[in-house]
Amino acid sequence: MLTDFLTDLPLVALPTDWVSSIETRKPAKYQTKELFLLLLALGFISGMFMTVPYLIFKNSSPQFLRTIIFTATTLTGISIFYSIRTNDWFFKSKPSKWMHLTIFISTLFLFIFLYSPLSRFFEFSFLPPSYFLFLVFFDFFFFILIVDFVKKIVLDKLNSH
Repeated sequence: MLTDFLTDLPLVALPTDWVSSIETRKPAKYQTKELFLLLLALGFISGMFMTVPYLIFKNSSPQFLRTIIFTATTLTGISIFYSIRTNDWFFKSKPSKWMHLTIFISTLFLFIFLYSPLSRFFEFSFLPPSYFLFLVFFDFFFFILIVDFVKKIVLDKLNSH
């Protein structure tokens, strides 16, 4: 539930978000099958990215593994907003200030849950800050680029039909 809360927080800012004038004039129209294929492709990429930390730390204690998987899953869920909010490349579309703020707040809450006394309530183990920073970089840069690349391929393929 904590992951759901943190990853859904940026949804609050969606009404304030900006999209390109091209997308406003000619919104994309998808059939259920096309949307399903896009979501399947993005879900597969997300799953692969959440598997990497597991494979790296699979021999760790269950408590540490739970902490690393929670962190990776939450960061993946938060960071994907930068990609899915537009059909264009994420770096070509400027999110609203509220979108940036809610993504920052979600990431800050994640940090607080991991590094405050609340971590004991959720039975998290100590996550070295360097691991947290690696996961932030991994998700907010590498993951978004891969998701955007796959998104563009799928959308181009769907729009060519």
